[in-house]
Amino acid sequence: MNFLRYLWLSSSGFLTYRSFLELPFRSVMRYWGMLALILTTVLIGNGIDRFEKGFPAIQRVAVQLPPFSLTNGQAFSTLPQPWFANTNRFPIILDLGKKIDEPQKMFSSGILIRKPEFSFWIEGSLPMVVSWKGWPDGEVNTAYLDWIHYLTFLQMPWICGVIWLVVLLLGMIMALFFTVLAGFLERSIQPGYTFSQLFNIALFAITPGAIVASVYLSLGLHEIQYAVLYLSCHCLFFVMASGACRQFLQSSAKDPSDED
Repeated sequence: MNFLRYLWLSSSGFLTYRSFLELPFRSVMRYWGMLALILTTVLIGNGIDRFEKGFPAIQRVAVQLPPFSLTNGQAFSTLPQPWFANTNRFPIILDLGKKIDEPQKMFSSGILIRKPEFSFWIEGSLPMVVSWKGWPDGEVNTAYLDWIHYLTFLQMPWICGVIWLVVLLLGMIMALFFTVLAGFLERSIQPGYTFSQLFNIALFAITPGAIVASVYLSLGLHEIQYAVLYLSCHCLFFVMASGACRQFLQSSAKDPSDED
């Protein structure tokens, strides 16, 4: 199968990239589409695994939620603001009027609920902010969260399709960026690559970093900076492969002396 062969060639060395120099665009994109599908599966699988492990904790915290509801992407409550709940375990702050500036100084971890969004943080990490926009209207409680949990799995095929398209486009944009950047440098180097040859190298060079980052993500090594790891691998393979394959440029071009 060509996909497995290309997967091996793009990860096993630098000279092997000479096999990609003259590949047609359709073959290159077919490979990248399949690899993007595998990466999407890894991302979705890790996300589901962590969500399912964390959802019982969310349900326990949700029991202590102060009464509030969502309407048109905005939070509303009749309670006086700010309102504090569950402060002895995992603090929940209802602050629709935005009267508290830095709740992280008050509690090392917790949830802050505001009119357009909510945020949560744990000790030693920056808050993660999530907008209420797009959430269904209704009173937010354990039954509401169970409903969201059910709806999320119903929409999983659509979510997978969106993530696959995002991964596909991001890979193409990165490959184009490196191709254009290297194209300017190629003006002073002989023999030089064509645009399609550089694009092929740049796209296949995504493979090693994507594999390494996916493995570390699946192992739960969250202390690793995945973006830095991926970019380092991509740059290494793109630069080294383009240098190693340069000697094959002339042989891949048609020699005029061979014509009758």
